[in-house]
Amino acid sequence: MAYSMNELPSDILLQILYRLPLNLIHRCKCVCKFWSSLISQPCFAVEYLLRTKLTPPPNPTLYFRLYTPRNFKTSPPRHSTYDDRHKSWSQDSPALSFGFLPLPEPAIRLLCTSNGLALCTTSYDCECIYYVCNPITKQWLTLPPPPTCTNFALVGLVCYGHYFKVVRLVSPCTYTNAVTFMMTEIRTSFFNAETFDSRTNLWRVSAMITIPRSILFCKPTNAIEYKGILHWESGERDYTTSTIMAFDPNLEKCRLIQVLETMPNHPGMYATGVSRSGEDLYHVHMQLDDNLSVNWRIWRLIEAEAEWCLEHTFRLTDLKLIVGDNCIRPSDLNSNLLAIDPIDPNVLYFHTRNNYTTRDRGIISLNIKTGRVESVYFPFHWPDPTASFSVYQYIMAIPFVPPSWPTSLPKIHHQDMKVFNIVPITSI
Repeated sequence: MAYSMNELPSDILLQILYRLPLNLIHRCKCVCKFWSSLISQPCFAVEYLLRTKLTPPPNPTLYFRLYTPRNFKTSPPRHSTYDDRHKSWSQDSPALSFGFLPLPEPAIRLLCTSNGLALCTTSYDCECIYYVCNPITKQWLTLPPPPTCTNFALVGLVCYGHYFKVVRLVSPCTYTNAVTFMMTEIRTSFFNAETFDSRTNLWRVSAMITIPRSILFCKPTNAIEYKGILHWESGERDYTTSTIMAFDPNLEKCRLIQVLETMPNHPGMYATGVSRSGEDLYHVHMQLDDNLSVNWRIWRLIEAEAEWCLEHTFRLTDLKLIVGDNCIRPSDLNSNLLAIDPIDPNVLYFHTRNNYTTRDRGIISLNIKTGRVESVYFPFHWPDPTASFSVYQYIMAIPFVPPSWPTSLPKIHHQDMKVFNIVPITSI
């Protein structure tokens, strides 16, 4: 008489699952709903890590990179991790550095994170070599060369658990050096989507994808993965709106998400990008009122309706701030918003600087509910101590949120790699 695995008592099935290697655990979640429910329980992850003597994943981490926009010279990536138990920030832990990759750490460009994995490249100027890695387990792999070597691409990573996809949206246009902000820009309404799937070990090249109107993107870009969709913010902002482009790697379709202000008589100054926090996607808008006072507005995306819901409105001048010894008090004149906390949407991260010397004062966190301000990272050090900090003032903040246990990397065989074209898809 044949027996099904599901007929085993739960405790015996758990003992079997505990003995499987990490890369098989993620596949077992796809067997059935019962197995998925067992493996998805937090107590299973804790017990599995104890039995296999794996290091428990750290708390959410923010990676920071300071770079020069004209020639893309960068400083080494730095990071800070919040310790819930000690209520403090730890900075530049060797456990979460990228020193294990086969290149000097200052040359690493972090592009995107997803479900415990990170996508890195070697250069913002010519993106042709990509690494997918796990900063916790130190596992890494090099992707085969992409179909085209370009000087501008929108790149992102989506990790589905036991496999991942890397997406490159490549424009047939070449980039130009814009005078404004000394940034490298591209304006386009056409893309070729190049997608690498770890299950097939192949780059998949789609036909031309069009979007409803031409959009300006600045380089380098920061992709935010949310529910399997990659989001990039347009570099073009007027006084009332900002645009976010979303790309679905499975459907290979782009759509535009417009960020609108609700008070046309008081136009906003600029939008501060898109951030993922918890289970939602957020956008922050800075608005100037009649008294030249700055209002901050935090919007949450209602995905089903593709609309934005206003969550919070506040002024820095109205908050009763609690500032520590090593912190500078944030103000509208010396603070640039970098990101929203990946776990708590009430916590915002600002880069602060001294208005009189233009020197870097560091990165702080601000809890708009409690008013507490904490030092996240001390000032950056730039190559030329005599130069103004404005030369190096561009900072990217990329969140890294580890899952309940480390994500394993699939094996990729580079022999016989090739690229194939597919049937043209319908453009939108």
